[in-house]
Amino acid sequence: MIALATPAVPPAADCGTASPCGGRLYGGPAGALTFGLLPKKWIKRRLFRHQGGMERNAPPITFFTERTLATYLAVSDRTIRNWIRRGELPSYKLGASRRIDPADVDAFLAQRRDEPA
Repeated sequence: MIALATPAVPPAADCGTASPCGGRLYGGPAGALTFGLLPKKWIKRRLFRHQGGMERNAPPITFFTERTLATYLAVSDRTIRNWIRRGELPSYKLGASRRIDPADVDAFLAQRRDEPA
């Protein structure tokens, strides 16, 4: 019978106890991990120059949908659609939905306020 001369336990480097990467965690550069991001020293920072036009800190313009306007005015969705259909309330068709500009809503309400009841 032939006896094999194999150690009972593999060497420490094969067990994962010794670092295969030369003492650096996870391999790679000896610096901090960037997880795919460039180090800050490589990034060229450009100063923002305002080119005029729209204000930089202006809030985004939000339009009403038929449903949100109905909730805002405490009327039904059908009433909003009727106003749009009759041309009393301007709207924009974007895809399958309609959007109503808040300025148009203000003008519509001002017109309604001035009418005698």
